[in-house]
Amino acid sequence: MAEGYMGPSHHDIPLTTLPETAFKEIEILLNKNCSPKNDLVPNWDGLAELIGFSSKEIWTFQQQKSPAGAMLKEWKNKPHLTPTVGRLVELLDKLGRPDILSLFKKQLGEIRSNNSKEISYHDVPLHALTYSLRKKLENYLDEEYLLVNNVSPNWGGLAELIGFDSNEIWMFDRQVSPTAALLKEWMKQSHLDPTVGRLLELLHRLGREDILTDFKQQIDNDVSKYITKQKEIKNPIQDSSVSSGLGEIVIPEFLSLQEVILGKKIVYDAFVCYNPYGECSKDIQFVKEMIQILENPPHNFKLFVPSRDDLAGLNKFPVDCEIISERCRHMIVVLSPNFLQSEICEFQSTFAQSLSPAARDKRLIPIKIEECKTPNILSIMACCDFTKKDLWQWSWDRVVKSIKKQLTEEDFQVESSSRSDAPYDDNVGRSSSALRSGSNTKTVSKESNHQTQVAESPNGRKSTHHPEEKKVKYATTCF
Repeated sequence: MAEGYMGPSHHDIPLTTLPETAFKEIEILLNKNCSPKNDLVPNWDGLAELIGFSSKEIWTFQQQKSPAGAMLKEWKNKPHLTPTVGRLVELLDKLGRPDILSLFKKQLGEIRSNNSKEISYHDVPLHALTYSLRKKLENYLDEEYLLVNNVSPNWGGLAELIGFDSNEIWMFDRQVSPTAALLKEWMKQSHLDPTVGRLLELLHRLGREDILTDFKQQIDNDVSKYITKQKEIKNPIQDSSVSSGLGEIVIPEFLSLQEVILGKKIVYDAFVCYNPYGECSKDIQFVKEMIQILENPPHNFKLFVPSRDDLAGLNKFPVDCEIISERCRHMIVVLSPNFLQSEICEFQSTFAQSLSPAARDKRLIPIKIEECKTPNILSIMACCDFTKKDLWQWSWDRVVKSIKKQLTEEDFQVESSSRSDAPYDDNVGRSSSALRSGSNTKTVSKESNHQTQVAESPNGRKSTHHPEEKKVKYATTCF
């Protein structure tokens, strides 16, 4: 189906497209009496029988002045009987009526040309497929499959065949529907040939004949509607990389200076949210120092720093959203009085927090470089305190570890006694104190005759907890 797949065949062209002159000639020939062949009379009643009309309906046609005309007219109004040009040609061939076929062979060629123009499906952009069809493709391709010839016959194998790299495939895998994310991104990248024909070709290479078979009719219908619509508006087929919506914001393929230089997308370790402007220059000085520490050995992180890495001339807010949500794993928020004066910083940090409610995946990493009021959206998160020189080394270590490893839900929980009315002992007090001093100790214990378990906190301290202790949520504050 995929190789050289062309436009709609005669089986996709309605019978109503035949001109009346052709119908009249067919009527005349079918109304003539003929000798039976292979238990079929090769005239109108034999054709009616092959079409699927009942004996009662055939008797009704026989009462008309032109039985063939009445039968053809009724057939055009019966969608379940497949009233198409291709079906008529197929049944006339079964009846052994080459005389009728040759009679309007030229007209069949004109019909084929007028309806499809022999447009290859490789010329039809992927966005010609309807939303409902793409949702069905998601259901088929999102499923997990065993490798076949070292290729996974699902969305992952399709992404590899299209030409996406491992970083891009990793980003698709994070989405609710990887197939939906893949198709959306593919339609943006014209150099990857986002066409219906290319999709069919790659599905064939993946061995997904089930998709090609199940959706053939709907794909043909979508392409036919697209071609018809293009004729109606008398415009050329629109390039898939150009937005078709009025006022729709188009996000370019490359969003940073490094991406333009390298010619490919980059996944950054962190987006640096700071205010480079204002009367105080401490923010930009701190960010430059942070760049020197984090982007060089031994860490070698990739940071996206606004005013250094963004491109001029782009629509800033939607581009920032795309970079924060799709290109960056974390956001480092540099808090200072200068930060609070920036509407852009407020927008960036609020958007990032909305992607990770309750800080479940540690997307935001707040850093306080001057005493200032903490924004409400960051108040539940632990801050790295750079206002005191004595804490800098510890704070840098915490920043590095936060970027390297995402926290799990357990990092936002503490252990308490299984008895809700049990008083806290000294161990609990010490653990709470440890939390305030940056130890991130996960467990506390209550003296018991039962066996205890030992857990080691990120800074190396050990604490014990009772096996039956239950977990409760807590919120940390800036320190």
